[in-house]
Amino acid sequence: MRMKGMIGMSEMTLQECIVRLEDLIQDRKSFFSKDGNDDVFRTDAAALEKAVSMLHKIAAGEYKRVAHGRWVNMPFNVDNDKYGMNKYNMRIKCTNCGFVTSSELKYAHCPVCGALMDGKDEAE
Repeated sequence: MRMKGMIGMSEMTLQECIVRLEDLIQDRKSFFSKDGNDDVFRTDAAALEKAVSMLHKIAAGEYKRVAHGRWVNMPFNVDNDKYGMNKYNMRIKCTNCGFVTSSELKYAHCPVCGALMDGKDEAE
């Protein structure tokens, strides 16, 4: 059931979300007690403050999206070297963009798409 005047998450801007979280921080702080029996409220407030700090940095453009990928082995290719001898070359492929290179060149980042080759894929 939707209450009148409520904003759905998909309709909320980043700045509106920050303001709402800052209100929640003040709400949690209002439950702080002098005897120290308020660990849950202090933990909530600290987590919300961290989230607000990160959202401010996102809004300011300080963070950028990091693409992840991994190198996967491709079948052997048979090439002839300059002497006409068969030479087997293992190839690897970036799971993010499909770039193919020699298995000897396992870059930490894909030189084409910039994906961080940390063994994860975008879907994970």
